[in-house]
Amino acid sequence: MYTRSQRLLNQYLGSPRIVNPSNQIHSGPKWFTDPERLLQHKLLYYYMGVDSLPLRRLGIIRAERSRIRMAPRQKFSSSNDPTGYRRSRFAQLSLWYKRCMYQEWWLQHLYTRFAWGRCRHYPCDGGKIHGISGNGVWGYDKVNVERYSRHPLPAQAKEIYERRK
Repeated sequence: MYTRSQRLLNQYLGSPRIVNPSNQIHSGPKWFTDPERLLQHKLLYYYMGVDSLPLRRLGIIRAERSRIRMAPRQKFSSSNDPTGYRRSRFAQLSLWYKRCMYQEWWLQHLYTRFAWGRCRHYPCDGGKIHGISGNGVWGYDKVNVERYSRHPLPAQAKEIYERRK
């Protein structure tokens, strides 16, 4: 139980490599909209004084997507739907949901990094705290060359803050 909660707390800072958000959002188990995870971020948003309505929106999107998924399969043919309205409406909804979830994905990264920086938690394995050691173009992954020019970056600082006096 304890190790599971520690892993949850470390969800962004444990791995320094960038994971494609669509992999996390759209595939595998329902990790991204897991109610426990959303509650965690709700508490984080509350302590930071940030509006947590986007999390509510994520919960609504999850319920709506599961409802659509469980609905009986519609046959989209030209005789059934000559205007293409229903099909385009479904595509429009799914695109809107994806954009909402991408937005929330990056916000959660931003707020988590900010909170860990305030608490003076150090990320492991080459990960960086936002605003402290952003020396790469992409920032948060463990690649020691600059992405476009392939120039080597300076060595990563081991101690971000000065020692306690």
